[in-house]
Amino acid sequence: MKRFLGITLGILTAIGGFVDIGDLVANALVGSRFGMSLAWVVLLGVLGICVFAEMSGRIAPVSGRAVFDLVRERLGPKAGLANLGASFFILAMTVAAEIGGAALALELATGVNYLLWVPVVACAATVFLPVHVQVDSLDQMVLPVALGAGQIGLALVILGVFAATLGATLEVALSSGYCLSQYFGWQWGKRVRPREAGRFHATVLIVMIVATALILTTIDPIMVTEYSLVFSAAALPLTYLPVLMIANDRDYMGSKVNGGFSNTLGTVFMILLVAVSIAAIPLMLATKAGQ
Repeated sequence: MKRFLGITLGILTAIGGFVDIGDLVANALVGSRFGMSLAWVVLLGVLGICVFAEMSGRIAPVSGRAVFDLVRERLGPKAGLANLGASFFILAMTVAAEIGGAALALELATGVNYLLWVPVVACAATVFLPVHVQVDSLDQMVLPVALGAGQIGLALVILGVFAATLGATLEVALSSGYCLSQYFGWQWGKRVRPREAGRFHATVLIVMIVATALILTTIDPIMVTEYSLVFSAAALPLTYLPVLMIANDRDYMGSKVNGGFSNTLGTVFMILLVAVSIAAIPLMLATKAGQ
């Protein structure tokens, strides 16, 4: 039974690492306004994620050290702390958005107000570690499925939304503990007992409590998601650049440094991310968050 639960949670976490409330909101919102004309952006984003994930995944096993530990050493304490602060803030906002998304999925399934589901989702995460439609709520995002596939399709998509957002809640909450612990050199790991990694587990628990409290203020989870996406875009170079630098540093990587192809892709995406980060907040203010 434990093995089955472990596999199930692993699948949920893997789904949450790629499909979460941010993807659901952004893709539905952009699709409702521009149709399929911007589908290429999704493909470009997937390629960028693959480039970043490959570099990050190579750094840890080759160097034998955690990424945030290397970022602090490579950039220095001040720049590393700025990187940590931006990452931690965005992670906390994302946890709140994911909890809200899972609660909204349960509201769609049961008709019970999502605020009553927020504590349930938070506890579960803690325990398990059409045209002219303006999309601004989760029920509008699943409307095309309901129209095209009927009640069974709607039930399946609601289940998918819940699984994706709950999985992302698990992953992002753990990530908040990972980044803080790796930076400060604390004992960390979900397999380490709370007694041995108290600060890591306390960080995860505090983030869950703060995120839950934020959603319980009745703030719109979709709005939280939209703002977290904008701030993520603005802060992306702070995370991407150190990883790109370390992946090219022979002192850390030896013969496993980036090759020419990886560097070309990495540099192109770095330039793109800088442009996006510069434009993100001004565009948010100019468009009143896309309204």
